[in-house]
Amino acid sequence: HLRQARDSARHLGIKVLTDVDDTLYANLVDDRYPKKTWYPGVLELYGAIRREPFDHDWVPVTTLSARPNPVGGILEEGSVNSLHERTHGRLRASALSGRTGSSVLGTIETLARDRRVQARRNPGSLRAMVSGSLAEALPDFDSLEQKIGVVKFNNFKRYARVYPEYRFVFFGDSGQADALTAHRMVTDEELSTRVVATFIHDLGADDDSRSPTFRALPQDLRITKAQAPSSGPGVIVFRNHIQAAVLANMHLGDLVPAPVMARVTRTALDELRSVPFVDSRSRDRLEAEYHEDAADALTLLERETDEALAEEVAAIRQHLG
Repeated sequence: HLRQARDSARHLGIKVLTDVDDTLYANLVDDRYPKKTWYPGVLELYGAIRREPFDHDWVPVTTLSARPNPVGGILEEGSVNSLHERTHGRLRASALSGRTGSSVLGTIETLARDRRVQARRNPGSLRAMVSGSLAEALPDFDSLEQKIGVVKFNNFKRYARVYPEYRFVFFGDSGQADALTAHRMVTDEELSTRVVATFIHDLGADDDSRSPTFRALPQDLRITKAQAPSSGPGVIVFRNHIQAAVLANMHLGDLVPAPVMARVTRTALDELRSVPFVDSRSRDRLEAEYHEDAADALTLLERETDEALAEEVAAIRQHLG
């Protein structure tokens, strides 16, 4: 298999690699949504991006995790089964496990950094004060989080060598070291030509809440709404999956063509309405962001002449009032 795949000039498909916490759903440090909320539009985007040489209705992904693989893989098996169950069978994942040291120590540092930020933001909150004081007792160990990014990248390299007939798309977030993983993917001499795109979900309202590896991501590699890509491959930085689809359509049109962008936009707006927000301020702020990015999608869609897009465009307009 490996010899045939290596010698073949054809790429058979695109595999989606993804982080889990704060990339598929809000869990570790993202407090903008209720805990365990799946991000609106995420499954629609993953399903449209993946390319496989066989037909099916479900979305295959491979999780790049920093979590270890103990006792015969029981932890990862439970995580994979949970993804399957919570999406009613739509998402079917395989897992590339991490290591105990990088996972535990890196996550402790991530949570400590987040608690320090929360304590500074809410100085009058007893809970924030207590957790912040405990977190302040821990020194800043940026290298602990960096190890997570290195482990994930090394897992990717091994995985890519096993599947030489595939190209890859990676999704991560700004909460831990995924930006380092993405950075290495798009600059690696051996494998960068097989990386179609990398996406980093930006969780932070300010720079303190973002990981050191995200802050260190070179500006000339970032693809954002305000910044055009560099001459080479870049890292798409997005705040929600509508914006991810818009930026990919603008800069990687073959990956996310107009019909895909339209479906992701409509689906994300529909799913946002069903999120059980407790904090009305978070809901209003996020709704404003989604509507702003949907308006950008609509501007691009209105340039299209495909009549098949009319229903999606009308639904997006109805959402925007």
